[in-house]
Amino acid sequence: MNTKPAFQIFVEANQELLNCYNKISAADFAKLSDSQKETTCSAQRERVKDILRTNTLVMSNLVTERIEILKRLGAEQEIKIRE
Repeated sequence: MNTKPAFQIFVEANQELLNCYNKISAADFAKLSDSQKETTCSAQRERVKDILRTNTLVMSNLVTERIEILKRLGAEQEIKIRE
């Protein structure tokens, strides 16, 4: 089970996509055939698409995740106070 919030997963996936594209210069990318361009960073691109397709970034999911985070933080804070 992934314990990271959906938004964090989305941001990380986008960063991986940017990192992939940054490995190739604009000039080199322009020289690629259409099929080569299509396959360049395809795994990272598909990961971002999958996140968007599954609709995990809907506000209700984000709010639920935030509430769970706050509950965990509250529980951790309570433990520290008791110690």
